[in-house]
Amino acid sequence: ANHFIIPLYLSISGWPAHTIISEPAGLYYLVLVPYFFLRYVGISYYTIMRYIALVFGILDVIATYFLAKSLNKSEFFALLSMLFVALSMGDAARTSALVFRGDSFITFFLIMSLVVTLKMFKEINLKRKLILAIIAGAILSLANFVWNGAPFTTVIFLLLFILLLMFGFTFSDR
Repeated sequence: ANHFIIPLYLSISGWPAHTIISEPAGLYYLVLVPYFFLRYVGISYYTIMRYIALVFGILDVIATYFLAKSLNKSEFFALLSMLFVALSMGDAARTSALVFRGDSFITFFLIMSLVVTLKMFKEINLKRKLILAIIAGAILSLANFVWNGAPFTTVIFLLLFILLLMFGFTFSDR
């Protein structure tokens, strides 16, 4: 109705002044971008809004595989990690159908930024290392666009980054 522009105020709510829309714009664009393409096949934005959390739940499980695989070369360890995330009640509560909250989407961005960060540590070429660091930061910053509580995710990333540095400093031959 707004031609894919998110209004600053909710015009159907609030008196005497309209209610301010305080959610980050990225939360709305998670629905609007797929709707822009899928509307031609008859899928409504409401349907996308209902099922987008399931898509991100599946992406969480897949991203966990890549994270576990980069930490440990064992295929069994990666599949076991996927199973633990898939059976996690906390992740299931946030990524269930009909749940549309900002924290449903941030775990994917956190996991993917960790995967790229680990790839950055393993990279030898300085230019590629810098590019991977920028990509990891860009992926992590996407969490700030979808949830107001995303600075918590940044703190988790920084804590894990510090632990990785301590581990590398302790066990490195260089």
